[in-house]
Amino acid sequence: KFSSCAVGASWKGKGYTPSAGDFIFFDWNKDGQVDHVGIVVNVANGRVNTIEGNTSNMVQEEVINWGE
Repeated sequence: KFSSCAVGASWKGKGYTPSAGDFIFFDWNKDGQVDHVGIVVNVANGRVNTIEGNTSNMVQEEVINWGE
């Protein structure tokens, strides 16, 4: 359980490679502040597939190239 993205992101640290079922946190502004969270569906071929809410005001699947 966590009450904010910053608290949740502190659990594993930045160097952790996600696995299915994990929460994944994003710093879209690249300002050192976590501002979005998703749930990892799977990790394959250098990509992380997630389910995210509050993305264009809906819940949807996203694909992130790992390492960006």
